[in-house]
Amino acid sequence: MHNTSRALAADLFGSIPDSICKKRGHNMTLYDYNNLKESFDNDKMLATLMQSNGETPPYTELTYRRNEVIMEEGTPNRHFYVVKKGMVAMSKGTARDDSILTFCGPDDILGFLSVLENAVSPISYTAISEVTLFRFERQYVIDKITFGQESFWYAYFFYLNFTHPILVRESLSNLPSDKKILAGLVIVAERFGRAEPDGSYLIPYYFTQKVIGKYLNLARAYVATNLRKLEQDGLISLSPKPWKIHDMAGSKEMLDMKYTDLYSLTKKSSSRRSR
Repeated sequence: MHNTSRALAADLFGSIPDSICKKRGHNMTLYDYNNLKESFDNDKMLATLMQSNGETPPYTELTYRRNEVIMEEGTPNRHFYVVKKGMVAMSKGTARDDSILTFCGPDDILGFLSVLENAVSPISYTAISEVTLFRFERQYVIDKITFGQESFWYAYFFYLNFTHPILVRESLSNLPSDKKILAGLVIVAERFGRAEPDGSYLIPYYFTQKVIGKYLNLARAYVATNLRKLEQDGLISLSPKPWKIHDMAGSKEMLDMKYTDLYSLTKKSSSRRSR
């Protein structure tokens, strides 16, 4: 190994916490997903950003009303946001209309793709409920994270959490319309809904027919028709609100949805640690 390569490797591995670099027999756990995630996922990034030497908090707390644009595609961005409360749609302009790629909820990060100076945002963020955000200045984030030796791992877990929901959405593209809508409901319910003791899931009220249509690239009237069909088939209930998926496990098995829960498992493990 060249001296330069050795130095880079030493810097990289030197940034890994000792708890990760333990041995199990003869097998190093350095690259174990769960071990690395403990130290570098969004929760740790937020904790790092919150550490300030001054008396003034390093962020501004902002509130957005439903349908307000937080960040517009193609515009410069000098801030980095973390969702404290509420729901945000991440969208991309298309030839016909904006298409929702995924949704961001509490502890999710907005603006990482355009945090560098002179970068413009390749996507838009819009509040679909009332939203409260922590807003950090770009230079503060760069000083705290981007210049650190741990930046590779922060970026890795950010892109994993960023891309996985989008890939799951794309996997629905060739489903028949009724199954496509049911699959979309399964995704948002699993990530942001409430599990009930009987195995059903309640879907937050802000996932309306219009929002689901933009997420699945379907006309609102088409969404309404297929929602009624799903209700007639006994798979969901539309009233009284909130909407309900009656049997989450059964719906996932019927749709052969094997890869939807990486993100939700991430959330569950972090919430267990916070208790």
